Amino acid sequence: MHVIDEEANQTILEAAIEKSIPVSFQYWKPAAATIIDAPPRRLVSPYELREGKDGAMLLVCWSHGSEAIRAFKLPLIGGLRSEAENEEFIHPVEAHA
Repeated sequence: MHVIDEEANQTILEAAIEKSIPVSFQYWKPAAATIIDAPPRRLVSPYELREGKDGAMLLVCWSHGSEAIRAFKLPLIGGLRSEAENEEFIHPVEAHA
């Protein structure tokens, strides 16, 4: 069973956004709640945290794997870690070029 610390994630993501640090995490989609195996890691360049339509906090970011801007619900993000030593941050202007 996975435990997600949304408050800690928000603090880590705010720092990553401020310092332009890429991060990776596992995204636990609601349907995956009963899956025993952990979801694959996602590598992103975080841009901002904003409130979604349903009131949940969203991470708006560049998804390195999808090569597109994506939004992920903060309560579903687990295993968050910095990738500053391994990956390059993709800035919004670069993402749209």
